[in-house]
Amino acid sequence: MPYDVARDSEGYIYVVDRGNHCVKKYTASHDYVGQLGSGPGTAADQFQYPQGIAIDRDDHLYILDSHNNRVSKWTAAGCHLMNWGSGPGSGDENFDRPEYLAVDEDYVYISDFHNSRICKWTQTGTFVKKFGSVGSGPEQFDHPGGIALDGKGNLIIADTYNHRICKWTTDGTFVSVAGSGGSGDGQYNNPWGVTCDDTGDVFVADAHNNRICKLDNDLSFLYSFGSGPGTGEGEFNYPFGVYLAETGTLYITDYDNDRIQEYTLMPLFADPNSNDYHLKSENGRFYPEDPANPAMFGKLDGLWAMDAVTSPCIDLGDPASGVGMELTHNGGRVNLGAYGGTSYASRSIRILKGDLNHDNFVDLADLAILSANWLNSLP
Repeated sequence: MPYDVARDSEGYIYVVDRGNHCVKKYTASHDYVGQLGSGPGTAADQFQYPQGIAIDRDDHLYILDSHNNRVSKWTAAGCHLMNWGSGPGSGDENFDRPEYLAVDEDYVYISDFHNSRICKWTQTGTFVKKFGSVGSGPEQFDHPGGIALDGKGNLIIADTYNHRICKWTTDGTFVSVAGSGGSGDGQYNNPWGVTCDDTGDVFVADAHNNRICKLDNDLSFLYSFGSGPGTGEGEFNYPFGVYLAETGTLYITDYDNDRIQEYTLMPLFADPNSNDYHLKSENGRFYPEDPANPAMFGKLDGLWAMDAVTSPCIDLGDPASGVGMELTHNGGRVNLGAYGGTSYASRSIRILKGDLNHDNFVDLADLAILSANWLNSLP
């Protein structure tokens, strides 16, 4: 019964297995690594129906141990660090079935489901403030579910039983609300998890409509996908958790189907907020606008920026293909897609034998790596 999902900076995927009272860890290629916690139980490193998960920039895991009414903090290696909170209760340091959480550089934001409020804590478990109350007014909630940061200083919150999406600042000031009950565009039937992309657009797990909805940062409906209930590809049976990784992969917990579905949705533009529509590439993207930028360096026929990830819109390429065989991908060449022939061109991945440091050259640096690996292998 997967409830929520997140991914750390090393690419490991963590799935909250609510029914088995643990968090399961997988590699990016879906190989099982192990689990955090056990249960049901009340010991410090046990869970009773864990639900939400969030990961900070240091790869600390924050897990909502829902029926124990507490937050549980762990390392990515599986070491339990601390717990905070108690309940059920409505005091400042109490929870009543907390659902989801989000983390920024300093704070943890928690949807306190049965108390119909949002609670703000430090990452070391000190209560800061709470906001919201039960009701259907603009500044009220009826059992808030998913919560996410939009990168613009705001929280996006699924007001689950009011069938709407709300925006608040991280200081607890109401900004806007959108949506109503139903199955049409801009309507929801128990929206649950939410996540945001790097432009602030929002993805909503519209659980009882068995679909995912995309909204812009003003909470205006853009499109939806998925159907159900069903077990086929693209079908859901109560999607609860959604998480968008920096790689552009959208992870969805398909709760009653006991599975995770993955979608590639983002083109991974370099900086769309600044109108920079280069496609990110580990093999380089041409950057002619600002030669003085210290992140850039001159190489490969011009000035190229090297990224940690590659856009899924760039052909991965087949190095055996000829230049004229566009339909079978031209591996190792400047991408000739939507931005080909412009200053926004990006290189596809080139498989170059002997290029051990992936800089598109076979030189002494690669020989040094080979020699070090050989020496390390000696008894």
